[in-house]
Order: sequence, then structure tokens, then C-alpha cells
Amino acid sequence: MKGAFFSSCVICDLVFLGASMLFIFMASTSM
Repeated sequence: MKGAFFSSCVICDLVFLGASMLFIFMASTSM
């Protein structure tokens, strides 16, 4: 599932990864 999504849309995967990391960073900073 992850491999198929990554092969079909690499940019989408990179954007999703960046957004998740940014969310984790903001969550840890707020705490």
C-alpha cells in the first residue's frame, strides 16, 4: 500500500512526510 502510493505520487508522499514532521514539531513545542 505504501509502496504503491509512493510510486504513484512521490511528491505527495514527500509533502505528507513534511507535514507530519512539522505537526510533530509544533506539538512538541507547544508542550
